[in-house]
Order: sequence, then structure tokens, then C-alpha cells
Amino acid sequence: MEIALSHPTREDLSVMEAALDVFLRTRYGATRNVMHSVLRMMMEKYRTDRIVLSRCWVSRTGAYVRVMAKNYTAGRECPGCGDDFMCSDVSIISILEGSGADRVCYGCNCGEIFGRVEEKN
Repeated sequence: MEIALSHPTREDLSVMEAALDVFLRTRYGATRNVMHSVLRMMMEKYRTDRIVLSRCWVSRTGAYVRVMAKNYTAGRECPGCGDDFMCSDVSIISILEGSGADRVCYGCNCGEIFGRVEEKN
């Protein structure tokens, strides 16, 4: 019989952070799939629908995993490196759609994960 642990170990948290970092540095579709698989596997291991990491929190609904930023910005600069993220090495990690605005989670090549509220016109 398998016993579910109540909290992720430091090693498992490091694995989840590393999966995010590899995707942010490579921005390949294959590494995005691996990142989602690692995050989903860890959530299944701990039988939880939400895990808080150092730069973001991760939630799941069924087989879908959503990464949401802890820190938000109103400007166009990455809070980590200061580059204009509309023109630099930034990827969209996830989008939470709303009726008047969307919450977009971005990840920069520098390793920063941040969100921005994108108003709908």
C-alpha cells in the first residue's frame, strides 16, 4: 500500500523548479511537454491539486496543469532582467482567461516568472 506524503520533499520541489528552468532556457515544445509531465506527476504523487513553488504556484484540473505567477507587473519590462518582454526571450507559460481581462503567466530566459493582467478590448 502506498502512503501519500503530505508535503513535497525538498528534492521533489527542486525537480519541479528544474523542469520550469529547462523550459525557460530552451523554449522548445518538447521541454514544455516534459515540464507539464513532471509537474503533473509530482501533483499526483502528493495527491494534491495545488503546489506552491518559489516563483509560482501550480494547479491542476484533471490532466491539465496551469502555472501561475506569484508576482505581477504592469509594465513591459521583465522584473528580473529589465528587458522589454514583448521583444525579448519571453514565453507564455499559461493563460487564465477572464471575462474582462486575462491573467497571463510569462517566463523569461533569465529565469524570472511573472504575470501580467491583459485587458480585453
